[in-house]
Amino acid sequence: MYTKTSIRKIIKENFLNYSSVSREQKDLHIMSKIFEHEKIKTCKKVALYISQADEPNTSKVISTFFEMWKNIYIPLIKDKNLFFGELKKGVKLKKWQYNILEPDIFDIYDWEIDIFLVPWRAFTYDGKRVWRGVWYYDKFFSGEKYKNAYKIGICYDFQIVPDFQEDTWDIKMDEIIF
Repeated sequence: MYTKTSIRKIIKENFLNYSSVSREQKDLHIMSKIFEHEKIKTCKKVALYISQADEPNTSKVISTFFEMWKNIYIPLIKDKNLFFGELKKGVKLKKWQYNILEPDIFDIYDWEIDIFLVPWRAFTYDGKRVWRGVWYYDKFFSGEKYKNAYKIGICYDFQIVPDFQEDTWDIKMDEIIF
């Protein structure tokens, strides 16, 4: 059985072996699955991430969600905790902790979010996941309000991995789109 550390290394090597053209094609495939998803079609409030270079690109997903009049919430890290702030169209973004883009000005409220689209380093088919080593999402989803939230992991097909030993605090995704 693989360890999370060995999986992170394998995925990093796999990522380096894919061209930007291949990733763009995979991004389009992932986007079409997102927009065809029944739960996503009907939800009004969706949380997702602003992608980094080694994650499926979400910029077109975000712009399309704005066109669909969805309320969009993005992760914000404050005082070692994960929150979600509403992303407003045209807001300026800047790099914060971990080089993650976040709004320069944001309000944190206790949002009622319908669906979470979540990035990870790797997934198994049954929703186990490996991230970069920080457990912000696990802590967030173990809280009372969002422990039953519908969580969809987003990744490239080469990020699907065999089974591995979970940690006790790991929170599974309900579904994976790749």
